[in-house]
Order: sequence, then structure tokens, then C-alpha cells
Amino acid sequence: MKKIFYILWFCILLPTGVFGQEREFSSHGYIDLEFEYDSEEKVSTFDGKHFNLISTYTFDQFRIFSEIEWEHGTVLEDNPEDSEGEVAVERAWLEYVRNDRLKLRAGKFITPF
Repeated sequence: MKKIFYILWFCILLPTGVFGQEREFSSHGYIDLEFEYDSEEKVSTFDGKHFNLISTYTFDQFRIFSEIEWEHGTVLEDNPEDSEGEVAVERAWLEYVRNDRLKLRAGKFITPF
């Protein structure tokens, strides 16, 4: 246990300077669209299945990340229960970076396993 304490303390005391710029904001996203055509009834449908907006903000030794997903569009009807649309925060976290060896992150994650 003492060795772990010394290793962590050593990582905290190492020089910082991980990010090249002091402040940076970026935003991007992606969309997944579906188009269906029924040849018998001559009816076509269009569905904005996923629209994800991803944003990051970096300042000093901190980084903020968020991903918001609109699934099947938004609710534009009077009765929201009739709509399949959903808006959800997929990921959102705050990260503190002391150096390349020590990063602390807290928030909502998608854990791959």
C-alpha cells in the first residue's frame, strides 16, 4: 500500500503541460438516416434514426466531454407518448490531467466489455 501511495505522489509532482493550447472548443457529430419504400402501397418513409452531437472543451488541465443523442427525431406532437423520439445524454464527463501518467475522470461513461 505504501508503494502505491509513493507512485501516486510521484505522478502528481511530475511537471505538467499536457495540452498545447490553453483553451479549445470543438463540436462535431454524425447522423444515421433510414429510407424505406413500400412498392405495393407506393408509400415511402424517412427516419432520422440517430443524430449525435459531440462537444469537447479543453482549458488548462481540464477537459469536458459530452455526447447528446436524438433518436428517431424529436417530439413535435401534442401527445409525447405517441412519439418514438428520445433525447438522451449518452456520455458526459470531466477529466483532470496532471500529466501523461495521471488522469482523473468522473461522469457518465459507455463502458466497453
